Amino acid sequence: MRTPGVYAIVRLDTEHRYVGSSVNIAQRWKEHLSDLRRGLQPSKSFQRDWFELGEQAFAFVILEVVDGGYAARLDAERRHIKATELLYNASGKAGSGPRDGHRPTAEARAKMSAGVRAYRAAHPLTEEQRARISAAKKGKPHKSPAYHWTLSAETRARMSESRKNSEKYHASDRWIKAGATRKGQKRPAWVGEHVSAGKRAANARRKLASTLVDSPSMLPDSMAGCADAIAGGVVN
Repeated sequence: MRTPGVYAIVRLDTEHRYVGSSVNIAQRWKEHLSDLRRGLQPSKSFQRDWFELGEQAFAFVILEVVDGGYAARLDAERRHIKATELLYNASGKAGSGPRDGHRPTAEARAKMSAGVRAYRAAHPLTEEQRARISAAKKGKPHKSPAYHWTLSAETRARMSESRKNSEKYHASDRWIKAGATRKGQKRPAWVGEHVSAGKRAANARRKLASTLVDSPSMLPDSMAGCADAIAGGVVN
């Protein structure tokens, strides 16, 4: 069930906060979390504090539930922004974020993507920032719903047993083991000669077929004639 209204992301030690509104607060929080973890938050001071202090230094709170539509949520967001002294919002205005239900055009999305790539290339993350992002993600569910599915121990046991009894599984296992034993070894010279001879014969057959289609008068009377044509150099 979606909860519309106004929310805030609060820095616990100083009460700095980012205030926003959405028709689906829970989904908007996931989007903020994804942007912050990847360094894509437009507010530079907010993003800097997030990286320096870590995710545990912030809390997400619902300030007000608003059921009256976009205009009502915007008015409520404006009231909460005015009442906040320590604000992370870059513009300081209500409604500066993405509007609910609005989808940018393909051209606009391409420009935004190019801008993000250029920014990330010019401002690469430090090793310390990478370590903090990694630590923040550990133990957290993946954002994709597919990663939230959890199979029971009984189901996993049945799948494992079925795979072990599969002929395809054992065949692939044999190929893997055989490949591991041959890794780093050079193939014998006769193998390369055999492969090259096969390729030359295949190329000759393709050229002969093309020549006979273009010149039907050169079509031999028998299969033996085809072999003689190949051997005798009909195909140049």
